Parts: sequence; structure tokens; C-alpha cells
Amino acid sequence: MTTALQDLQGKLSSAKTALVVDNPFIASLLCSLKVSWDDKLVPPTMVTDGQRLLVCPAHIEKLSAQELRWALANITLRLVFSCHLRSRVSARDPVKWDVACDIVCNGMLEHEKRDNRSTVGQRWDGAVRDPWFYEKGGKTIEGVYAILPDPTPEQEANRQGVIVFDGSEAEMSEAEARLHVQIAQARDVARAAGTLSENMARYVGVELTPRIRWQDVLRDFFTRRMATETSWSRPSRRGMAQGLVRPGKDGQGMEEIAIAVDLSGSVSPDELQEFLTELRAIKVDCQPWMTHVVYFAGHVTKYESFGQDDELMLAPDGRGGTAFSPIFRYLRDHDIEPAATVVLTDMYCNDYGPTPSYPVLWVSTGATGPTPFGTVTMLREQSL
Repeated sequence: MTTALQDLQGKLSSAKTALVVDNPFIASLLCSLKVSWDDKLVPPTMVTDGQRLLVCPAHIEKLSAQELRWALANITLRLVFSCHLRSRVSARDPVKWDVACDIVCNGMLEHEKRDNRSTVGQRWDGAVRDPWFYEKGGKTIEGVYAILPDPTPEQEANRQGVIVFDGSEAEMSEAEARLHVQIAQARDVARAAGTLSENMARYVGVELTPRIRWQDVLRDFFTRRMATETSWSRPSRRGMAQGLVRPGKDGQGMEEIAIAVDLSGSVSPDELQEFLTELRAIKVDCQPWMTHVVYFAGHVTKYESFGQDDELMLAPDGRGGTAFSPIFRYLRDHDIEPAATVVLTDMYCNDYGPTPSYPVLWVSTGATGPTPFGTVTMLREQSL
């Protein structure tokens, strides 16, 4: 190892040591990365694949001690937001994604330094910064990525240090789980030292929230309420209503389910179609005797029903404000007591009415707040 590289190693070690005292959250995550030197990174920079910190010597050489702290903090936020893993989602352009990550991470660090007097160092002149894109993109990486122009050929050639995770889906899930453990440990270290700001704690809390596909939640919601055998101990309510006594289903298939669709303007046609596609597949699997569909705004505007062999269709009709209580009142007034009900809505409503006797799943296109009953899952991932 040359003397010059030894000097740069010492400079990097000193910056990390200073962060151990001043910012344990950043330091704890950095210490989980194995440093590798790479003079082929273009432009001279630092990047991470979640396990290694790849460092171009020329990049460290040009930064002051305070600027180096900032660069290390930027890398830490990239870990917090799993940037190297999320780069491959939806075939994202890696260069454009890298720029979006820089804009958001550097914007957050400026916010952190200004509002919390955090010791994150000093941004260097060449660091990517764009307050307009940061604000217009909702201060989220996905939001900034969506409005950024496509990179020019020159930008493409100048961003060869971008890392895209190339493992299998199983390896990706394992890497994300391992990273979440490291982030949680770093958070606990910083909390114990009393140095984790409320602002950073909120971001970390969001990232540590498990991301579960709403389709999986919906399918599990219904399939857990299926039976596998007929049973005389649970007579069919539908049969009894027709004057017949016949065994109910204790397993495969359900008697009735209900679906409610919010018409307040909060559900887009694409979201409705995505919701319908998943419901059709679940209907085939669960084989409900009857599927009740209720469209609502401030009141129930339309009702449809579909038998076991009918193709499920959703045809919204009506507009207005939002109230949830009419859904459950309508089902009660028409003697419909489903095994389960799922509601597609933006959740911007406080009129729930009394708690029904059956389980309710809210598939939300907007808010994520608490509800007086039922379970909420998000149609879209709420990410930074």
C-alpha cells in the first residue's frame, strides 16, 4: 500500500471516528460496510452495494474533513432507503435513479442540519442539489425520479459508479431483511446516546415498516375465512332463508362476500382495474356463493350481485362525498351478512357507523390512519 493511499485511509477513518461521537446512527451503519478502494469509479465518488463501501481515492482526496462527513452521511441515507435494492424496481434507469437518490438524500441532510443542528458535515460544491425537484417530487426518491428528465449521453457516461442489485428475488428479500436489522440496531445505538433527531427517527421508522403487497393481504384476508368441509353444525344461512336446511361450508368456498367501492373521486380507473383483476382471481379460488358489490359516496348509489359462476365486473355509477356508514347500513337493511367485506377507498372520512359483526379490510389509496374497526392495507407503497 502506498503512502498516499495510507493517508487517505487515515482521513476516512478519522471522519468515521468523529461520526461515532457526533452521529452514532450514521457511524453504526457505516461500520457495517467493508471499505474497498476503486480508482475506476467515474466520476470519482463513493458507492455502496449494501455490504461494501466502494471508494475512489481521488474523491476522498478532494474533500475536506467536513465534506467527507457529508459524503458518508449521504451513503448512510442510501442504505436507509435501500437505494441499491430499489434501483431495479420497474426497470428503472440506474443513472436517473442515482441522481434522484442524490437530490433527496442531500435535501434531507440540509433539512437535518438546518432544523436539528446535526453534525452531518458540509455539502461540497459538486454534490447534486436541486431544491425545485426535491420539493416538486414530494421529497421522495420515487417522486423525484418520476419528474426528472431522462439522462443525456454525457450523464450516462459520467455515472459508471451506479450499483444495481443483480441477485435473485430471494436474495434481494434476504438482503433487505439483513439491512433492516442493521438499521434498527443503528437506530437503537443513536437513541441510547440521545443523538437521534425526531426528523431522522421518523424517516427510519417509515423505512423499517414492513412492505407487504396489498394483493397478498387481500388474498390472505379471504382465504383465511374459507372452510374445507361441509358441516351440519353450521347450517347454511342462505338455505334457511329459502326454507331449506342444508349443511354450511366449513372450509372450501364461502357463502357470501361484500365489496364496497368509493365513488368520491379518490379511486382512479387504473386502480379500480387493478383491484378488480385481483378480486376476480380471489373469487375463483374462494368460490363465494354470492358476491355483493356496493358503490357509495355520501350514500349507496348502486348495488350489484354476482353468483358463483358469474364473471365479476365493477361498473361504478355516481359521485359525491364520502361516508362509510351507509355501506354497512345497506347490507344490514337487506339482510346481507357476508363472511368478509373489503372496501376500496382513500380513507378520508370519519363516518364509520357501528362496528359490523363481520371482518372488514380497507384497501386505501390515500390515508393510513387508525380506524375504529377493520384492517387497513395500502394499494400503493408509501415511501420516501
